[in-house]
Amino acid sequence: MDEQPSFFTVAEVAKLLRVRAETVYEWCRDGELLAIRVGRYWRIDRPAVECLLANGGVAPAPLAAEHLR
Repeated sequence: MDEQPSFFTVAEVAKLLRVRAETVYEWCRDGELLAIRVGRYWRIDRPAVECLLANGGVAPAPLAAEHLR
């Protein structure tokens, strides 16, 4: 089964976007990147990352809020 995961880890997003993990943590804490906390770990929503990549690094806030419904 080769399904793509629904969520990324901070390390995966950092590597994919070529930024530091601390930057990804900041985006998650500030709500700039749609993510959830699972215990002490962050999981970042795959569509949010794809949207971020498609929009040249800008994730529209209304899209993130709409995705939660």
